[in-house]
Order: sequence, then C-alpha cells, then structure tokens
Amino acid sequence: CFNIPGNGYDGKIFNNSEQFCVNDIASLFLLGLKKLKIQQLFAIIGGSIGGAIAWEMTALQPTITQKLIPIATDHQTSDWLNAHCMVQKYLLEIPEENLEKARIHAMLCYRTPDSINKRFGNAIETKTLKRKSEEWLLYHGKTLKKRYKKESYQLMNHLLTTIDVDIHKIVNSSVEIHLIAIDTDLYFPTKTIRETYHLFNKNHKNTSYHEIISEYGHDAFLIEYEQLNKILTPIFNYYEQPYHYHLQEQSAY
Repeated sequence: CFNIPGNGYDGKIFNNSEQFCVNDIASLFLLGLKKLKIQQLFAIIGGSIGGAIAWEMTALQPTITQKLIPIATDHQTSDWLNAHCMVQKYLLEIPEENLEKARIHAMLCYRTPDSINKRFGNAIETKTLKRKSEEWLLYHGKTLKKRYKKESYQLMNHLLTTIDVDIHKIVNSSVEIHLIAIDTDLYFPTKTIRETYHLFNKNHKNTSYHEIISEYGHDAFLIEYEQLNKILTPIFNYYEQPYHYHLQEQSAY
C-alpha cells in the first residue's frame, strides 16, 4: 500500500495541490512498483479516491493487474461530486476553523439523512443543551484538525475533481473488473456505477457488479465489513473455487 504523496503522513505537504491530478498519483504508484521490480499484481483494490487511483493505474498500464476492484468510486468526476468539492474548497478558504467546517460538511456527504436521524433521534446533550448530532459533527471536525493539515485536505479534495480515466485503454484488455457500489452513496450513486458496468459489459465480458446495502452512505465501505468480505472472498479465492458469477449483477445479499 503506497502513501499518497502530499497527504502529510510522512510530514511532507504540497502547497501547490492544484497542479496534481489522479493520473499523476497513479503514475507515481506505477513507478513504485517498477522500483520494487513487480511486473504484475493479482489485484488493485481501493475505495473512494483509492479506487479512482486504481482505475487510473489500470488505464495507464492494463497489464499491471489481473483484477481491478474499485469500491465506492467511478472512472470520472461527476458534476455532482465536483459541486461538493467546490463547497469544500470554499470552506477551506475561510480564515477561521476552515478544516473543521469543511469536515463537518464532508461528514454529511459521507453519511445519509436516515443514518444520522436514526442514530441521534433529535436527542439533546444535557450538559451543552446542543443536539447530539451537532456535538458529533463538531467532534469529527476537531479530531481531523489534530491529525491532518489543511494543505493535505486541499490536495485530497482537489484530486476528487480530477478523475478522468480513459476507459478505452481498459476495454480491450484481459483485466477482470469487479465494480462495488453502495446503494445509499451520495458521492458515487449506484446509477452511475451501474452505467459503467453496462458500458463495460457490452465489450468487456470479464466485468461484474456488486452492491453493498447500507444506511451509512459512502462510508459503508469502511463499515460494512461482512458484506464486503462476502463480495471479495470468491474474487480472491479464484484459484480455489469455480468462477461462474462474473457476468451477473450481484448484491451482497
């Protein structure tokens, strides 16, 4: 697993984040594999921005992997996603508490109305007299500030706006593609991922579609471990059991 350059975990940040795109990160990852003398992978798997990088790596070098498994993501930035990233950008430019405010908005995109309403039920925190949902959002904003720098957040937000994979480079390859969507995802709706599936299935028969059923929205790929395990197990046990399902649309149930 490679670190995304500029994400701050190694102490290094970029002040010119808008000069980078997902294609650049994918190219660096491919250079890393070359440095390690790895000619082919069994699978490239990633969720959200990681899945977008996986798409791009495969398009840049279709022979690098036997299987491509993008989760809760798509091969291009939609107008809807770009709009949310624009709001994030504006919030990050606010002089005070910019990172916290951007994170609060993002949490509402990662989750769903049902999940938040069900979790808090209009409950009030007795000590502060604030809604518990409000306290929860403020907590996530403060927590992110402790472990993340604004410049790193700006980079990740910008990268989401630059997903633009040339899928024609993958269509004629032998790569198996396993698309995994989330039925309540607000960032990457199932409709768009299903459209990608049908696009590939016309010309690239080694394509499957899977769907996680969850109230948690985009964050479900980090929460619904059992469903994700049920989807991934037969894909990763390819050499141990017959492989007959890849032309069918499947949910985790």
